[in-house]
Amino acid sequence: MSSVVAVVAARPETLADDYRRVLDLAGLKAADVPEGVRTVLRESDAPGSGSPPWHHDLVCRALDRAPADLPREVVAGRRGGRRDVPVRAPLVLLPVPRLVAGWGVENAVALLLAAAGQPVVDPRRRPDHMAAFLAAQTAPAAVVCDAILWGARCGTPGRTFIVRNILLAGRDPLAVDAVSLRLAGMDPGAYRWLEVLEEAGVGCARSEGIRITGDRELLDHPFAGADWAGPPGGGRTGDLVWRLLRRRALQRRFVRTAWGALAVSGTDQGGI
Repeated sequence: MSSVVAVVAARPETLADDYRRVLDLAGLKAADVPEGVRTVLRESDAPGSGSPPWHHDLVCRALDRAPADLPREVVAGRRGGRRDVPVRAPLVLLPVPRLVAGWGVENAVALLLAAAGQPVVDPRRRPDHMAAFLAAQTAPAAVVCDAILWGARCGTPGRTFIVRNILLAGRDPLAVDAVSLRLAGMDPGAYRWLEVLEEAGVGCARSEGIRITGDRELLDHPFAGADWAGPPGGGRTGDLVWRLLRRRALQRRFVRTAWGALAVSGTDQGGI
């Protein structure tokens, strides 16, 4: 059976409808999200590094569920406590794509690792261990990736973001990541970690095993994502420079965009 990944172009003025459309095209309905499921996301004040303000609320709306029925769980960044006990309750993953060396695109699989308490490290280091751990997890109930802003050079003081205006959704985090790589102009076959995870039964990464629905033409216009990934890890000095200088500049730039205006207008989505 193929993994379905929906790809949809998004605009600020139609964002609520775009979210509903991407879930519909992925075949994700309220019935697919059982009671007790939690949504998992990253929060960051750096555009492209964490879930945007509308992410959780619009997923709830698209699934015809109240936000209280899908509680939010915010995970930490690249560090965190180790937990080798498998996660048995299905999750709704709300990733954002981040261009990071080693991963290519650090996205849904990385968020699943973080939700399970695993450190999110360069997957070139022991991908077999990562595969064995993920194979023991319950498959997510849904993956809804807000790929409107892609974090670029994450892990370095020169990080920035790229506006791509795309939403992705599916049930298979590995397939969502493989499609994300293609959208960023990267060959999923060049990333060994995808192959290792597929062999372990985590999901599907091969193009022939993924059925893409929605705005398929977006795949015909990839961008040079590999050029933006940059090396992981900036060190303490780099982090300090980032906090004091670069992050503020990014925020000012973001607020001047249509997406920034939407975020600043409020997070209750009353105007969407």
